[in-house]
This record gives sequence, C-alpha cells and structure tokens, in this order.
Amino acid sequence: MTNRRDFLRSTVAVSASSAAASATTLVSGSVFAEAGAPIPLAATVIDARHDAARRFGTEAEARGIQQHTIVGNITDVWQHHLARLWRSSDQVVAVAGLTEGPALFVLERLAWDHGLRVVFEAEHAWAPHGTVDHRVMRSTDNRLPFDLRQAGQHWPVLLVQSLLAEAAAPVRQYHPTAVGMAAYPGEAAKLYSWIIAPRTAAAA
Repeated sequence: MTNRRDFLRSTVAVSASSAAASATTLVSGSVFAEAGAPIPLAATVIDARHDAARRFGTEAEARGIQQHTIVGNITDVWQHHLARLWRSSDQVVAVAGLTEGPALFVLERLAWDHGLRVVFEAEHAWAPHGTVDHRVMRSTDNRLPFDLRQAGQHWPVLLVQSLLAEAAAPVRQYHPTAVGMAAYPGEAAKLYSWIIAPRTAAAA
C-alpha cells in the first residue's frame, strides 16, 4: 500500500490504475486509526468549482468511493443522497468532503439530527503568491499539515490517501466547527476538508 512518505519521495500523483488496484484494501480499512471498529467511507462531496476539489474527488472515485458533486449549494446532494444514507443505512458509515465553508456549515448542522459529528477538519487557504496553507484542526496525525505542504500541487491526492489509509481522527470534543455561512471581506479563498461520522464511533 502506498503511504505518504512514498508519495512525497515520488512527488507525483498516484495513477488511476494503481489507485483502482488498491481500492478494495483501502475502502475496507478503518477510516479512523484509533476507532474500535472499521468505519467505511461511503461517499465524498466535492465542490466542482475548485480544481483542488475536483482532483480530490477524482482520486477518491478511482479508489471506489462514490462521489457527489455540488456547485456551492449542498441542498440537492443532501436531499437526494446524504439524508437517505444517514436515515436508512444499516451500518456505521462516514462521509468525507472538500468544499467551501458554507457547505460544511450546513451539513454539520443537518448531521447533528442523525447523531453525527465532524470528526476530521482541515482548512486549506490560498496565499496571494499561489501557495496553500494547510491548517488541520481535528486529527490524530500531527505530521499531516507538513506532509500536505511538502506535496505541493498534489496535496488533494495526498489528502485522500491520508483519509483512507490512516486517516485521521477519533475525537472527544464535539464543539461546532468555526466555519460560517460567509467569508470575511478580503479573506483568502479557502476550502475545508472534513469527515462526518457517527459520534459513538469516533471516540475511543
């Protein structure tokens, strides 16, 4: 299985063929490194307006994860996919995403009614000169921000690898995220990566 160190040494994106070949192993593994039982990642949500999100979605889809695409507004995906999944699923499942803040804000609050919480959260902000600053707020992996910076333009691929292969984050604090419905005037463009999962499955 390709790990992050291998990825950083190669400094190239994982090809679709090699990703597909490892899909079964990764999808069947635990999303949470310290959880008591494997938590399947059932779907990803990406905002198609952003190239980084599209690359994140392509990588996840190549690994066998169902992809839901939004263009800012989360309503359609919520009504036709996620609400049904969270109401009717006969197993504990997680959903991950790379979206703008408002989509995460809305989904987080809808998820509360189903006993779900944000258990992984990271902010990806674009600097004026084109680099991306990665700030991980909820994770058990202290090296993840450094590794994402080292990955350069390939960070969306590395992020998928992290969330599937080792990822990320049983937590004990379930306070709301800091994201809001609107950006501050002059604020840098930001995306948020996240995992929403059942609260009872997230904490050791």
